[in-house]
Amino acid sequence: MTKGFVKLNLNVRVKVKLLPEGMIHLLENHKRITGSYGEYVPRLDKDGYYSTQLWSLMQEFGDVMSITTGHRWFVNDVVIECNPEDWKES
Repeated sequence: MTKGFVKLNLNVRVKVKLLPEGMIHLLENHKRITGSYGEYVPRLDKDGYYSTQLWSLMQEFGDVMSITTGHRWFVNDVVIECNPEDWKES
């Protein structure tokens, strides 16, 4: 396969492995929006991954992400949910 670009919908589900500061950031965002922590606990799968839509991940972490701070919030790999036939080179 040659190197190229892939079309990706912003609604696609993605998973990231949150680091402790990433979990704190999600909790603080929830508190800022709702006024309290309440019963909110970000759901993690059996492997410790947080799952959300791509646009939501960008919204949740975009204000704190930069080239030098990415590893502070979650492990640098973003796992994208897809069917192999959905990937189209362009």
